[in-house]
Amino acid sequence: LIRANRRLLVMSGGQYELVRAKEAESNRAQSGLDLQVTDHYNGTYRNVRTLSGGESFKASLSLAGVCTKPGVSGWNSSW
Repeated sequence: LIRANRRLLVMSGGQYELVRAKEAESNRAQSGLDLQVTDHYNGTYRNVRTLSGGESFKASLSLAGVCTKPGVSGWNSSW
């Protein structure tokens, strides 16, 4: 998640950062990552489901990028 956030912060101009939700969204057991997004422009936390299509794409791309080998697909390894 740390590496994904480096990429997301760059792609979003410093606006968004992903964080693990402290509690499950419902009464069900927490599963998966249960992510929230920190919006640094207004200082709020919100569910990743509230991101727009473009914002959601950037978040997904940042997470997918950490699953590839370094140097593959043109990612800057300094991120």
